[in-house]
Amino acid sequence: PHPNGMQSPLTVEGGLVSKGGVVEVKGAEGVVLGATERVVRETGLAWDNEIPSMTVDVGSFGVSKLPVMNDDFLKFVQDGGYSSPQFWGNEWGMVEGNVTKCPMNWIPDAKGGFSVRTLLDGPQEMSVAGNWPAIVTLAEARAYCNWLGGGARVMSEPEYNLIFTHEQQHAESDVDAFLRAAHKGNNHWKYSGVVPVGSMADATPTLDISDLAGNGWEWTSSPFLPFPGFEAMPEYDEYSQDFFGDKHFVIKGGSPFTDRQLTRLSFRNWFQANYPYVWAKFRVCY
Repeated sequence: PHPNGMQSPLTVEGGLVSKGGVVEVKGAEGVVLGATERVVRETGLAWDNEIPSMTVDVGSFGVSKLPVMNDDFLKFVQDGGYSSPQFWGNEWGMVEGNVTKCPMNWIPDAKGGFSVRTLLDGPQEMSVAGNWPAIVTLAEARAYCNWLGGGARVMSEPEYNLIFTHEQQHAESDVDAFLRAAHKGNNHWKYSGVVPVGSMADATPTLDISDLAGNGWEWTSSPFLPFPGFEAMPEYDEYSQDFFGDKHFVIKGGSPFTDRQLTRLSFRNWFQANYPYVWAKFRVCY
């Protein structure tokens, strides 16, 4: 039995992989980063790194509608991605000495194949887990993009927010676009792990981008830095400021185990690029 009402990810069939492809997100001025005064009033809580909010101009970019799946990442692994320093840059030292040449939650077998660890359902073969999002480090995500070529890269924090700015501008109602995605997404212990990409019916209405607010945190390429006017919380002054700089990177959205209170557009989580113990996925953008 799965605790707290969680369902097993093995109960979710399919995955809407036919909804894949790349969509262009039109650039915009005045994209909001962080929590506005209205958001702070409505939620009653904002961490110090979310405030004060700021606006930025963001250029147009292309982004994959679905996260990179295990089946996608397997091609990189089988092509010798973990033995090719040209894909890793300064992060090559992280993988050079590793015995296992695959993501942390994969288990290699004697025949050259892999299974994927789960929280409560044991290891699952790629025939089951192939359409789940690949849970990887930012270093692995970057290496995959370099292997893919053609200008592929990991999305930035402003680009992530631009998607929801675009959705809000084209919305047919006043319902917050991010909260709509979060309500339907794989977060808040709905499932005891990731599920097939695109299977949660949480795609954004106009751009049709899935899994932005759940099914794994979303890696961004943006270093974790304060917004102008930042002031550390006196109750917990080391919460953010001890981690600002170019060693930690912002992740957005939420994982299957992210509480509803933290699943908001302004929330900023962060980890080092080579940290493997986080339920984080990525998608390719251009």
